Amino acid sequence: MEKALESIVQLELDNQQKLKALYADLQGSSKQHASARDKLYKRRQELISGKGTPTAEELADYYGAHDSTSAAAAGHKGVPYFWLNALCSQDTLAEEISSRDKLALAYCTSVKAVYPAAGGAPTLEMSFSSNPFFINNTLRRCLGTDDPRVHSVTTDIQWKDTAHKLTVKEVKKGGGKKSKKGSKGKNTADDKGSSSTVRIKPCASFFRFFLPDGDSSSSSHSSKVPKHLHDPVALQDDEEGDEGAEERSGQKSAKLERDALMMKLITEEVLPKAAELYMSGPLESLDSDEDGEGDEGDGYQLIHGAAGLDPSELPGPVQPLLAALRHNQAQIEALQAEREQLRLKAKQQEEQLRKQLSQQRRGHLLPPGSSSTVVPRFWLRVLRSADAAALAVSPRDAAVLAHLADIRFSLTSVDAGSSKELHGKLELDFLPNTYLKLDNPTLIKEYSFEATPGGEPYLLHSKVTAAPLWSSPELDPTHKKGRDSKQRPASSIFQLFKQGGGKYAFNLSGSEKDVQAKANELETELLMELHGHLLIQAGTIYQQVAQEGWPEDDSPEADKAAWQQQQQTEAESSDSDEEVVSDDEGEAAHRAAARRAKQKQHGWRVTKAGVLMGFLVLVLLAEVFVFLDMTGLFGRSKR
Repeated sequence: MEKALESIVQLELDNQQKLKALYADLQGSSKQHASARDKLYKRRQELISGKGTPTAEELADYYGAHDSTSAAAAGHKGVPYFWLNALCSQDTLAEEISSRDKLALAYCTSVKAVYPAAGGAPTLEMSFSSNPFFINNTLRRCLGTDDPRVHSVTTDIQWKDTAHKLTVKEVKKGGGKKSKKGSKGKNTADDKGSSSTVRIKPCASFFRFFLPDGDSSSSSHSSKVPKHLHDPVALQDDEEGDEGAEERSGQKSAKLERDALMMKLITEEVLPKAAELYMSGPLESLDSDEDGEGDEGDGYQLIHGAAGLDPSELPGPVQPLLAALRHNQAQIEALQAEREQLRLKAKQQEEQLRKQLSQQRRGHLLPPGSSSTVVPRFWLRVLRSADAAALAVSPRDAAVLAHLADIRFSLTSVDAGSSKELHGKLELDFLPNTYLKLDNPTLIKEYSFEATPGGEPYLLHSKVTAAPLWSSPELDPTHKKGRDSKQRPASSIFQLFKQGGGKYAFNLSGSEKDVQAKANELETELLMELHGHLLIQAGTIYQQVAQEGWPEDDSPEADKAAWQQQQQTEAESSDSDEEVVSDDEGEAAHRAAARRAKQKQHGWRVTKAGVLMGFLVLVLLAEVFVFLDMTGLFGRSKR
């Protein structure tokens, strides 16, 4: 056994070295591509701003007038409203941009992502020319990560006045009509004599992206921003008041998810495709007559959709710049395609190394002709070392999992339009045993995930293609007999091979929607533990746990006792008038407690029940004071 385990550990160490070299090569090529990409982005900004003129190479496919000097003479400098249109032409991002936001984005002169030299989360920088909305020349945003060294950073927007603060709006309460602002945002005479009051309310805005996420390190001025403006959930009417700490936690989470999506859209969709998005037309711009009254009544008029120009209709001097931008866009796309090919090649090499490791490790675990693993209970003990798996493995599961011959989980990336999906396949190979039928040695489940920025993949859907076939109902760990002798679901990791069985696998309770979401989260956590840690270091993990010593319930005798205890419990419950909690239910409760402890949810929680109890106590105290007053005790003290 020790020799086989040492061989497995050495195989894994060799495999890790190969993977490390593979990742180093990929990182080196990624840096080269990033440098080339940044040069192309810089050239694009020169063309957009008018600081650079098109070269002969950039105009090779352009057949119009080549007089680049005529642009300045005609009063045209650069490409008009480039970033306004690039941002608004990305369909998903456009939903986050209000009409008022467009008035400010019209002054955006550049958008770029700055990546740390050592790698990590980018900082988004948006530069603006002088505008009526805020004083800042540059707005910055960096999202925090799980790495404690990477903090969330954001710019505190210095709004010029409330009328131009895009993250709030004025709402009139009471009588009177809605206030109407003139070109400078002042109330008109229509409001004179009105008894109504004007309240400042949060509103949907692209610029909420720059609000702090609740971390005091987010901004040097974050304390100046009201807490109720920190998240998108606060956009709802707040007349009902604060629902408690749990709701605020959900609001913060919603803002973090929204910010992560917007960061992904800008850095991965807008920046690489900015010229293409701009030229998809029709264009939007500000009306040159700023004294007119626009859509929002703020003194600006926006030319929308079909009313805008097609890029081909822009003034002649701009056309050479557009031709140069097309050439620049083609270079960016070619660079992206080359980088994607290298990434896919590296991914294929990684999967090949993983398969090779799995085959060689299985050869050491199961020599030819062997009916059991040389290293006892190998995969069971490896699974129990994982946080998410340990929550799902019940005592009765252990007897079945002790016969595991191999675990495989593959994960491949697939393009799905504007997003990326990950396809996963989980396979559990079993040796012949008394629990599973002989014609059912392999359990298979397939997954589809959405690749989320800076976090774990999000489970979209799954499909069981080979479910367990149990030798008899008595040997099925996913069920137990109730008092009425009917089979009922039991907590078991094998519930994962039943559609919607995650809530039983992890012993979850609550509303169906919340339970399913939590079950998907825990199952994803388990799969990512397998792929990122367990399957490439299984032997090392087994060796480390062996040095610490196995728990008392980790033995074939303990497995047998768990099944005998279950049978005894079922027999007693059929003769008893009281409900008897089975051992696997007790174990499930224990694992649920462990899960709650892991989540580290400490501190006071404000609940409706708590508020009601406090109210009843106050009423009771009031009755006591009334009684004391009636008896004259208070009166005597006054006299």
